[in-house]
Amino acid sequence: MQLEKDSYNIRRNYPDEIKRIAAFMPTATRRFSRHEFILLTCGLPERIVGVAGLSYEESTPEDTSAVLLSFKILPRHASGGREQKLMDAVLKLSDENDVKLLNLELSVDSSQSGFFKYNGFKYVKTEQLWKLELATVMHRLERLSSRLKIPEGWQLRAPEDRDLVGLREMAVTYNFRREEEVFFNTEKMFPGIGYSREHCSVVEKNGTLIAALLVKGGPSTRGHVDMRMVAPEFMGQSSLLNLLLLERTVRLSLESGYMDTGLTINLERDIETLNLCKRMAGKLQSEKALWLRYADADFPDTVANVLQ
Repeated sequence: MQLEKDSYNIRRNYPDEIKRIAAFMPTATRRFSRHEFILLTCGLPERIVGVAGLSYEESTPEDTSAVLLSFKILPRHASGGREQKLMDAVLKLSDENDVKLLNLELSVDSSQSGFFKYNGFKYVKTEQLWKLELATVMHRLERLSSRLKIPEGWQLRAPEDRDLVGLREMAVTYNFRREEEVFFNTEKMFPGIGYSREHCSVVEKNGTLIAALLVKGGPSTRGHVDMRMVAPEFMGQSSLLNLLLLERTVRLSLESGYMDTGLTINLERDIETLNLCKRMAGKLQSEKALWLRYADADFPDTVANVLQ
């Protein structure tokens, strides 16, 4: 598709261009198993000066896939409406593939925030990824847990299938995940797709879940704490609940041969866990702002208003 009088073109990628795309934008092919790209090229011989890509995650049991948008254009080639035309092309591809929800990850101080907002994306939250050495964490937890007493009526245990309804309700309340994204791994899945039942922990009181710590990963993978949730009416006891959950999950992970784990923190509402990481000698690995765009660009307030 010819854009203007000069040699700029927007087109789909050829199969043998994946290495060139990866060299231009390494993050575009690093995650997920399937990708589709729109390229902005310039000159003869043709050079890649912009890439917009859709990366598809394995489907959940409800057959809803997570689609991540990758977008990069060299600043000196972004003028003349080319940046917007590249975005229009990838959004058209998204519509053609019936993508309902686009995920976008930006650096916290990204200068492109206004551009993506103009195109229907809305900011959700800022996440930090921390790395924790499990042996160090366990040593400190053992000292703390020796002084802890589980209140009467609380049961600390592994999650069961019957807990999925409660876990999904908590995840939606926290704006962490959509309901269809909360499920346990099965033997037919890649270990990192769902949650590892063997390493997750929940606390139940009188048949109702009051807290949960959900871990992704499995044999031969790096475990990752994806969600830590406490029911609103038990927020006053969240410190105790967090220690109970973490002690059980860390102990089981060490028994399974894990040496370290990743822990994702929502900075807008999870300062307690951030302080825990610092106290446990954790190391900050990355920080990113997460944005979402629905197909109709009509963003639900229950997802957007994460600060409330």
